[in-house]
Amino acid sequence: MDSEINQFPGNRWCIALVDDEVSVRQMLSHVFESAGLLCQSYESAESLLQSFDTYEYGCFVIDLELPGIGGLELQTEIRSRCAEVPVVVISGTARVRDVIDSYSNGTRYFFEKPFDCEDLLEKVRSLAEASIAFRSRYLEIESRLRHLSLREREVMHLLIAGDKTVQIARKLQISPSTVEKHRLRIFDKTGTSSVVELIHCMPREGDIVPCCG
Repeated sequence: MDSEINQFPGNRWCIALVDDEVSVRQMLSHVFESAGLLCQSYESAESLLQSFDTYEYGCFVIDLELPGIGGLELQTEIRSRCAEVPVVVISGTARVRDVIDSYSNGTRYFFEKPFDCEDLLEKVRSLAEASIAFRSRYLEIESRLRHLSLREREVMHLLIAGDKTVQIARKLQISPSTVEKHRLRIFDKTGTSSVVELIHCMPREGDIVPCCG
């Protein structure tokens, strides 16, 4: 791990920068931190993976040509650990096949060296903020749902599926009035006021469960 790594409180997310060139690490760390983004830099994939669970990452910026574990292999490992965190790839000598493979592996943006640092910063910031917002939303919802009883969860899933009170009562073999009591408790515990609002606050199909940080 680099000696120039900046320490910061564990409750702040950061950009993970992986590049074997000291000059690139120093330059991009300065660009990110001058813009108010915390940056943790690594000289290799191995050094990142060794401290992977130490920080909450908003975005990974990785060089494709790394010694040891290469950029594409690192990308695969990142996806297996926290697929919801976006990856931006930088490269100075990438072949067309490498670029295609990188995008197939989930790369959001590919920058060829030398690149426009301000453009890279804008893309990274946007991706990181969206990623952190999604994870915060998911964790908030998860926390709220944890307070629901088993029966309330059953009623909630039927409500979201579009079932009416009478239908839910019949399926669960309870009275309509009991369904209504569960509905009100569900709204209270989830901080919602209608089935439509409940649906909107639920993770959508295809959303990825957060696993970093």
